[in-house]
Amino acid sequence: MPDSAPITPEDLDAALDKLKNEIVAAIHDTEQRFTERLQATEERAIERMRDMQTEILKGFERYARSNTARMVRLEASDTTATDRLNTVEQRLLELEQRLLKARL
Repeated sequence: MPDSAPITPEDLDAALDKLKNEIVAAIHDTEQRFTERLQATEERAIERMRDMQTEILKGFERYARSNTARMVRLEASDTTATDRLNTVEQRLLELEQRLLKARL
């Protein structure tokens, strides 16, 4: 049964206030959900960045260990060449010092 009574300005104001309050509540709820999801996304991104950083550091560590082992092995197997190179470097240094003294 339709209500044939005309709407009063007070009824219109009350309906508009109710609609305004519902819209404000919906906006607030949407902002809150958006903020929560954004924060969760940020936390996941930070966690993934930390995981990537850890993997990179592990890779550098593995490389450094293998490289150190290789260098130790090379130095140990090439002791004679290292000694000869040190002797040549020492003699070169002495020659450079003599040349420097001769120029002065």
